[in-house]
Amino acid sequence: MVLVAGCSPKISVTVQEVNNEWHKLRTYKYIHPDKIPPANFTFSDEEKQLLFQSVANELTERGFGSVKEADLVIKIQGGRFQYSERQSVNQDPFFNPYYNPYLYGNPLWDDRDTAVKEVHLIIEIYDATTRNLYWWGTANKQLESKEGLIEMVDAIFNEFPIQPENTQKGD
Repeated sequence: MVLVAGCSPKISVTVQEVNNEWHKLRTYKYIHPDKIPPANFTFSDEEKQLLFQSVANELTERGFGSVKEADLVIKIQGGRFQYSERQSVNQDPFFNPYYNPYLYGNPLWDDRDTAVKEVHLIIEIYDATTRNLYWWGTANKQLESKEGLIEMVDAIFNEFPIQPENTQKGD
């Protein structure tokens, strides 16, 4: 089952539950990022720490504990990348009284290349002994600040099969 949900218009989330035997597993540990083969994009060390803490908070709220010999292994991947996007900007004098058509060419429209910064986040949860995938979630968002990373983790874990005791799934 693949579930696609939009928690806000700016975050695109996809999750899939591969194994539903969560009642047996209650502890987790991380795959250290230095042991993951390098990808085409990565997070800074500060962003990695923020992500690890956010995921730990989400799992703790759901009754999971962090231990060295754990039932589950968490793998976090992703990063930032930047690309250019062409946008048409209205330069009509009624919208922009400072526009001078004699200096800039086309009096009504101006095409500009704009830098777009997008973040991709992938969280995978494996069985620590068999290495079988239990669950994964991804999120994509145009992002400017590190606080948006926490929103992305929250959006992914809103679709996690085990919700905190004090809330229901979808709240």
